[in-house]
Formats: sequence, structure tokens, C-alpha cells
Amino acid sequence: MNKIKNIFKGRKIKLAVLILIVIVVSGAVFWVVTASSSYVSDTFTDETKIAKGTQKVNIDTSGGQVKLQDCYTADPSWTKIDDTNVRDIEGAYNETVAKDIYCDDTNCILYTDEVVPPGSVCVATDSDVYANILWHKTDISGTKVWGNSGNLLTGNDVGGTHGTLSVGNDPDVVTGKNWLERYYDSTAGTYTAMDECKALGSGWRLPNILELDSIRDQAKGSAPYTYLPNIVSSGYWSSTECSSTGACALFFSTGSVRTTSKTYSGYVRCVRGQ
Repeated sequence: MNKIKNIFKGRKIKLAVLILIVIVVSGAVFWVVTASSSYVSDTFTDETKIAKGTQKVNIDTSGGQVKLQDCYTADPSWTKIDDTNVRDIEGAYNETVAKDIYCDDTNCILYTDEVVPPGSVCVATDSDVYANILWHKTDISGTKVWGNSGNLLTGNDVGGTHGTLSVGNDPDVVTGKNWLERYYDSTAGTYTAMDECKALGSGWRLPNILELDSIRDQAKGSAPYTYLPNIVSSGYWSSTECSSTGACALFFSTGSVRTTSKTYSGYVRCVRGQ
């Protein structure tokens, strides 16, 4: 009888060891499979899962390991459009700096005067790129309203707040005004002008009023008060809110910034930081 018990006991131990081996091997296989990018599928389109202030990108993982694009490459090449004398965004209101405007087929940059940009420009880190901004070469088709009127920006709809700041030819004081966050928390469609820029993808957004004012030429004595291509002599929306019912728009017909009804049909020129 003891011999039989020992046989069963030995079989139980072997069975337990076998089960343990199966569990360990299965876990290892699962780890390898889930760690391999070729088995991962994600559309990267749900903005509710993206942290505030980050940039949403689409990533093709079909080829295995991937690397995010660091810089913008001109298509097909940069062409100098004009010289421009703009406000120094790091200095006093009336201080100016000379820049060159370069564009490819779809986008533009303001670059350090008399310096030729390389074919590939790291917009966010290249100190020669003025304000570290890439400008779309054309406006969004048609005019757009800024968004719903009657409520001030609050919570995660606020992208930031302007410090001591005067803008426009007059000038207009916008100290303490908030600008709209690209990844705002309110219901999609609340802020039409921003949504139009977001539809371009890859971090495109509406410029705040200081960014928009950075293309206003200080020496040009006629409308439109900029040398950036395809700007018309009318009002352009910024993401800066001036009041519960109005947002800041720069009118290139006069170079002035005005508090404009959020339901006004204004032009939209989008920007992107890399």
C-alpha cells in the first residue's frame, strides 16, 4: 500500500512541475508577442487619451520598429519669398528684428536674416526659426467663426496666459488674456477656428495673438501688413480670448488688433510647432 501511495505522490509532483513549466513558457511567449511592434495596432486618433499640450501623430507600425520624425523637410525645397522686419517677440513692443521668409510648396518659416535654411529644419529646436513656428502657406478655405460666445475659457480649455503684452499697430494691450488649448476639453466643435486647424493633423493649431503678431511687418506702409504669402487685407483669428463674447483678431488691412465677436466670420491661418 505504501508503495502505491509513493507512486501516486511522485506522479503528482511531476504533474505540478509540468504545469509550472507550461505557465512559465506561456508567459514568456505572451511577453514576446505583446512587446513586438508588428503585433500592435492602434489608430492613435482618440484625443481623450492624449496628455494636455502634447502632439498627436499617426504612426505606421507595419514595418516593425519606428522612429518619430524629428524635423520638417521642405517639399521640394525652400525658396526665399521676401525680407521682413517684424517685432522682436522677446523684446519690448517697439523693438524689431530682420528675418527672411522661406516657403516650400505648402509651408513657410521666418528665418534668421541672410542665413539659408537647410533642406530639413528642426522647427522646435532650431534657433534660426523665428518663434519656432511652421506657418501654413495658405488660409483655411473660406471664413470661420471663432466659436461659441458667452463663456470665458476655463480649466483645460486654457492653453496659457499672456504676460505683459501689447500687439498690433495701435497698440492693443492683451496682458493677462488666455489662449485656447489645442487639445481642449470641451465638446468637439465648440471652437470652430481651432478645429479647422486641427483637421490638418499633426499638431496644426490656431496661433495665439503674439504668434500672429510676429508676422506683422513693421516697415510695410500698406495693406496687407505682412509679407507672408496669401494673407488678405482682412481679419484673422488668433487663439487668444479677449472677453466672454470676443476673441483677438489681427486685421491685416490696418495692422491693428481688435476684440472681435466670436461669431464673426474671420480668416484662419494655421501654425505648427515641431
